[in-house]
This record gives sequence, structure tokens and C-alpha cells, in this order.
Amino acid sequence: MHRATDPPQVFDLAAFQALTLHDAGLQRLLIASFLREVAHVRQSLMVASREGFEAFDDAIHGLRSSSHFVAGRRLSRLLAAVRGSASLRDDAQRERTARLIIEELTALEHVLRSEAAAFPAVVSAN
Repeated sequence: MHRATDPPQVFDLAAFQALTLHDAGLQRLLIASFLREVAHVRQSLMVASREGFEAFDDAIHGLRSSSHFVAGRRLSRLLAAVRGSASLRDDAQRERTARLIIEELTALEHVLRSEAAAFPAVVSAN
């Protein structure tokens, strides 16, 4: 059983099922959409980190919404913790944070690709 004090999971299957009302079609759609965009999101995040605080904060906001809809708990919590942080006004800190976010994004991508194997339509869409 997962307790509130446990570290967040990369992907929370129970939460994902609840978010999608156990609708396999919606689950396929959300996972496929996330996986289709992940490379672009990764690149956009790095570009935004170089453009400055506001661009990076906007990118974090968009990614947080996306990660929430696929129950990417660990990534969502990281994004919530860093969004709007004054430390991100520092270029070097923003770049380090971008790399950390990308590591979590990649971990979520790998888990979702594994989950997608249960949905042939998702795997063939990529």
C-alpha cells in the first residue's frame, strides 16, 4: 500500500485509472499523446531554460499539466516544487534544474512505454 509519506512513484497506475475512470480508450489516448510529444517537450524545456526565467516557468507549467494527466507523480511533484522558484532566475541553476526535470521526464517516458505495451494501438502510434 502506498502511504502519503512514501516517495512518489514515477507513474501511479491506480491514480491513472481513477483519472481516466478506467476507460482504456482514454488511457491509450493520453499515453499516446504524451509519448508523441515527449521529444518536443524535452527540446522545448532546454530552449526555454536558455531563454530565461519566464519562458522556463511557462514550460514547467505546461509540463506539469501533462504529467498530471498521465499520473507522473514524481515529475509532477518536482515541477510543483520548482515552479516560480526565485533560484531559477540564475542561469546555471535553471540549466541544472532543466537537466533534473529531463531525467524525471525520461524516467516517466520509459515507464509509460512499458505500460503502453498493454495497449497495441499506443505502441503502433509511435
